Amino acid sequence: MMKPDQRDVAELSAWKENFFRPWRFFFRLSLAYMGVAVVVLLVNTFRFGSPLNLGIDFTGGVSLQYRVKQKVTTGQIEQVLKDILKKTPGVQISPQADQSYVVLVRTEPISDEEIGKIEERLREKIGEIESLGSERLSPAFGKELLIGSLIALVLAFILLLIYLGFRFNLPFGVGAVAALVHDALMTIAVFSLLQREVNLPFLGAILTILGYSLNDTVVIFDRVRENQKIYRGMHAEEVMRISVAQTLGRTVNTVVSTLFPIFSILILGGTTLQSFALALAIGIISGTYSTWFIACPVALLIEGAKLGEKAYVPTEPQVETRTSAASSPG
Repeated sequence: MMKPDQRDVAELSAWKENFFRPWRFFFRLSLAYMGVAVVVLLVNTFRFGSPLNLGIDFTGGVSLQYRVKQKVTTGQIEQVLKDILKKTPGVQISPQADQSYVVLVRTEPISDEEIGKIEERLREKIGEIESLGSERLSPAFGKELLIGSLIALVLAFILLLIYLGFRFNLPFGVGAVAALVHDALMTIAVFSLLQREVNLPFLGAILTILGYSLNDTVVIFDRVRENQKIYRGMHAEEVMRISVAQTLGRTVNTVVSTLFPIFSILILGGTTLQSFALALAIGIISGTYSTWFIACPVALLIEGAKLGEKAYVPTEPQVETRTSAASSPG
């Protein structure tokens, strides 16, 4: 009997079986819109002096903390402060054990006088509040943090390439890293295009996206490695097509179930959480796509014409026959 992991291709539905066939078209399309993404970043660099709208974590600013007794929302705080501040501040609200709430307001550099106005306006509109202090973040520290984050990201790509090169082989490692670069670039380009503010949670979202995308890619490449033994000598493209088809249902179900809570945060969350959720949504959709049409095509193009051994082995497992070393007539 055929083993569970040796599924006959005939069992696959037509749309799954043919899903990967137009990979050349989608790979060329991906190269085209990645080029557009680079252009967007360059244009915004010339227009605004930076490809991204960097927040106070990277440019410096002021962090203010208050304690309030009554329940408030991020929208209420933003509405109260919009007339005082030029940019919409980042607001986080944390419920405490004593039924109070700690409100964290992060904004661009402002004077002590403006800080006093903020506290006065909050007391007027919200009610009784208690100031828990303020902290100024220097631009120099923000620049150092940005450079450190970029170096960490590059090192992560290099280490992933080495790890995947050992786990699979170098073409698969390059394909996986190419997909991760695509996912990071797409997320960054959309934020650049929308001029959404980028702070430390955005970096957290990027790292989450890379982990999610890499997991999808490893699942398919694991199946490819298994199918190399089953379909020995089959053309590389066919092995990849079968592997993608066999894992397609799992991938689609995973991404849909992941996006439900993310879209909930995107709709109901405050400004800070919405930016984080938006980055996750873009990256996860992009990561699912790139697993199919970036990682697999790059691995195919580098790997060459064959995946496996010379002779083709049918899908049915071979039955080993044993003969006695010697037989004598009875």
